[in-house]
Amino acid sequence: MVTVFILVILGIALLALASDKHFKQVASIFNRKRRAFVHTATRVSGWLLTGGSLIAAVYAPLPLSISLVWWFTLISCAIFLVALIINKSN
Repeated sequence: MVTVFILVILGIALLALASDKHFKQVASIFNRKRRAFVHTATRVSGWLLTGGSLIAAVYAPLPLSISLVWWFTLISCAIFLVALIINKSN
């Protein structure tokens, strides 16, 4: 479940950075063509990591129902953690 937690945090963090508000702060170092690519890559990577964490949770040695409850709990914790980190840096 540690792997699932790390994947969830990375996925949610990338999705948060891919939002328009936060991406404007990060994207100032890229030129226009690269900015569009990085924005899309960040969004796709966030979804892939979050989906990969779900797959890792499903294949965990725990029963499926317990794994899904853990996954939803970890998603909530990751959203809260990423929101705290982003809010602190502003």
